[in-house]
Amino acid sequence: MMKQAQTLPQKSLTVQKRFISLIKHLEENEIWNDIYSRDAIDALDRFYLWAGNLGALREPNSQLSLENRLAEAPEIRIHIHRQLDNILESIDDVATIVQQKQTSYELEEDNKDMEHLDGLGDTQEGPSEEIRTNFELISVFLKALFRIAVLVRKENPDTRFERAIRSSKCTFPPTFDIDHVREKYPKLKAKEQSWLAERLGKAIARRRQFIKYCRDHRDRLALDDENIEAERATTVMQSSKATTLDPEKIHVATNFAVDDYEDELVSNLSISTSTTTDVLSTLTLPRLADLSKDGEAFECPICFTLRYIKGERSWRYV
Repeated sequence: MMKQAQTLPQKSLTVQKRFISLIKHLEENEIWNDIYSRDAIDALDRFYLWAGNLGALREPNSQLSLENRLAEAPEIRIHIHRQLDNILESIDDVATIVQQKQTSYELEEDNKDMEHLDGLGDTQEGPSEEIRTNFELISVFLKALFRIAVLVRKENPDTRFERAIRSSKCTFPPTFDIDHVREKYPKLKAKEQSWLAERLGKAIARRRQFIKYCRDHRDRLALDDENIEAERATTVMQSSKATTLDPEKIHVATNFAVDDYEDELVSNLSISTSTTTDVLSTLTLPRLADLSKDGEAFECPICFTLRYIKGERSWRYV
C-alpha cells in the first residue's frame, strides 16, 4: 500500500498556500491580472468549501478532522491525496508560466524593443491556452473531491438524524408544533385524530432539532482546533464527532450518481420551518440554479452538507 509523506491536513494546507501564492502572482502580473485572477480566487473558494465542510484542514487528532474520519478507509484517503497532488501540479504549472512570461515581459520592456513587443502578442496565445487548460483541470479535480466528499458523508441515512436527536443542546418541545398542526388542520382537533396531530407535531419538532444540530455542527467545524477543546467541555452529552467511515459502505466511482438515500431522507425530513405564524409558512427555498452553477456540488443552506442534486424537482425539501 502506498505510503503518504504528508497527512491530509498537511497537504490541504499546502494546496491552500499555493493557491494564495498563485493569486498574489496573478494580481501582480501585468499580462494576465484581469484574465485569470478571478479563476484562481473562484477555485480557492471552492477548495475552502470542500475543506471546511469535511474538516480537511484540521489536525489528524481532531475528532472533526477528515483524517480521523478516514482512519479505516486508506483507499479513500489515497484517492483524495491523488486529487490534491493533481491540483498542486496544475497550480505549479500556472505559476511557472506566469513567472516566465512576466520575466520575459519585463526584459522586453527594459530593452524597449518594439518589434519584440509586437511579437509578444503573437506568442501569448500558447501560454494563455496552457493556463486556461490548467484551470479547467483544477476544476475537474475539485469536482472529484466534491464527489468523494458526498460519498464520505454517505452513511446510514438515519445515523446523522439519530445523532441530532440525542443532542442535549438543541431539544425542541413538541407542544407548540402539535398545536400548530391542529390549527392548520382543524379536522385533527377531533379526539380520534389526536394521535395523528401529536405524531406530526413531534416529527416537526424533531426536524427542527435536526436542523439546529446541523447548524451547530457546521459552527463547530468553523472553530479552530484550540477552541474545540473549550467547546467540548460544554457539550459532553452532544456527539458532534465525525463519523468514522466504513470502507465497506463506500465505493469510489468515476461516474457518480446522486445518492438515492438522500432523496428519500429529504422527502422524509421536510425542512418546513413554519410555526404558528402565517408569515413563516410562506418561506421558500432558494432555487437550485442559484446554489449550483452547471450542476456543481454545493453546500446545502439547511443541513450544511455538500450535495449533488440533479434538478429542481429533486431539490424540493417541502
